[in-house]
Amino acid sequence: MTNGKNDATDALKQSRKETGLTQLQLSLETGYSREAISQQENGRASVSPELSNHMSSKYNDPRIGIESAYEYKSWGLGWLDGEALDQHRAAVVMRTKKELKEALESIDEVAIAKQPKYIEIFERQQIENALVESAEAIAFLEFEIAKLCKDYDFKFHDIFNTAEQRMRAERLVK
Repeated sequence: MTNGKNDATDALKQSRKETGLTQLQLSLETGYSREAISQQENGRASVSPELSNHMSSKYNDPRIGIESAYEYKSWGLGWLDGEALDQHRAAVVMRTKKELKEALESIDEVAIAKQPKYIEIFERQQIENALVESAEAIAFLEFEIAKLCKDYDFKFHDIFNTAEQRMRAERLVK
C-alpha cells in the first residue's frame, strides 16, 4: 500500500501491461473508450468497479480488486507491498499465521461478557487492541489468498465464490 488513492490506478496500469494489452485492446474488451482507460490509469478518474472486476477476474489479478476496494471504501488496508514485507509465498503464509496467532491471543485477553457501559478504560484498550490485531490478520489473510491464487493459478474470484456458497449453505449469508 504505497499511496492510497493512486494504488488502484497503478495496479490497473501494471495489470494491463503484464497481460500484454494496449489501452486500445483493453477498451475493445471492456467497452470503455481508450481515453477512459487512460484517465483511469493516470488517476484523472477513479478505476471503475467494472474495469477492476474485469481485470481481476479475466486475468486473475487480485491486486487490482483489493486496491480498488480500498479506494472505494476509504478504510481498511490495500495491497501489502511495504519494503519490509517478504513477498515469497512461504514467508507470507508464516506471517499470516503470526498475525492470526496475535489476533487470537488478543481476543482471548478481552472480557467481552461485560456490558459495554461497564467496562474500564484498560478493558476498552484491550478491546481496541484485539480489533486492530484482527484487522491486521484480515489484511494478511486476504493477501495470502491473493498471493497463493496468483502463484498456483487459482482464480481469486472462484475461491471467494466457493466460500460464499458454503456460507450460504450454512445460512450465514443471505
